[in-house]
Amino acid sequence: RKYGIYKNIRIFAFILFQFFILYLYNKEDDHESKLKIYLNIFLIGTFILSWISMIHFITGYSKYILNNNSPHLVYGFTWGRLFGAYWDPNIASVICSLSLIIIIDMFRNAEKKFSKFLLVLFGIMQVLYIVFSDSRTGRICLIMAIASYVTFNFIKLILNGEYKKINNFFVKMAVSIMITLALTVTVPEGVKFAYNQLPLQTTTEKVTINKKLKIKKIKKTKKDNKIGRGYDLENDISNKRFDIWNSGISIFRKNIFVGVSRTNIVPYALKVMPKTFIVHNTQMHFSSMHNLYVDILVSQGLLGIIPFMLFMILSAINILKNLKKLFLSSKYTVMFLSIIMTLIMATMVMTEIIYVDSPNSTLFWICLGYLNYLCLKKEED
Repeated sequence: RKYGIYKNIRIFAFILFQFFILYLYNKEDDHESKLKIYLNIFLIGTFILSWISMIHFITGYSKYILNNNSPHLVYGFTWGRLFGAYWDPNIASVICSLSLIIIIDMFRNAEKKFSKFLLVLFGIMQVLYIVFSDSRTGRICLIMAIASYVTFNFIKLILNGEYKKINNFFVKMAVSIMITLALTVTVPEGVKFAYNQLPLQTTTEKVTINKKLKIKKIKKTKKDNKIGRGYDLENDISNKRFDIWNSGISIFRKNIFVGVSRTNIVPYALKVMPKTFIVHNTQMHFSSMHNLYVDILVSQGLLGIIPFMLFMILSAINILKNLKKLFLSSKYTVMFLSIIMTLIMATMVMTEIIYVDSPNSTLFWICLGYLNYLCLKKEED
């Protein structure tokens, strides 16, 4: 109350929307047809955004708005990586990784050649964005996505007693691992190397500083023209995350039980701990801890993290106990489990699932809600 109420009420409202609209299911509805519509919308949306981003990349478009005490707004190919039409390249790369899970699953079940062609086209666009965004988070999530998808398919064969298909599955798994390595290491590094050898290009750059727009054509130096973030990672492999987490834990220790609330982290730090890293650095004020669990500790303290972890653990137990039933109940089970695992991995280095109304969090609650719904569904239903 001391530092602000309205924004916290808004965040709480988003959490209620996620739980009561996305997570809960009505047993009378035809969910699978609605899920198919949503997944198609998700794929089309990500394809359009990635396509626009690639146009930015090809044309060399770059625009950024520098804010002193809030996140910078960046578009196009800027600072050695592709932001494109997305808000943030790390969030976007996770979105692309989730899209690839959906694409792979739909491709396996598609019957029409044109549908398969479109899915391949969509998949290539997502991979290209991950490559040019130079997002380590995106690559880690892509590895987790494909590894989870392969693993849950294998478990499905075992639980369904389809032992004759296991040998064939191991061949497919080996191929999948090779494709994963190609997508996450060989292809990105090869594309980056090839691009970095291209001649320099003249680029239109739009820069807004203190609400004044400056548009200029610049000749990029070889360093500016390269894909890569040596400027970020040269002296700090975590890209400031270790400092942010340490700062967050320091705030938590002063407010162990109830935290300082989600949107009041920066005002509290400025008032009580002005020398802590999130408000005392050369870049900006960090309102996010870049780790969901540290975010909950700082925002809601033990009264927030304990119920959340209990909910997640009980959901995991419920799903694991009913895995065979889930595999028999829905064709989306493997896909949804892979999406959940990928997003759990993402929460280790970014704020997702709660506090945000992103495509990733929307997909997480839809997937988790549907799996828990199937677990509770009676056989006669």
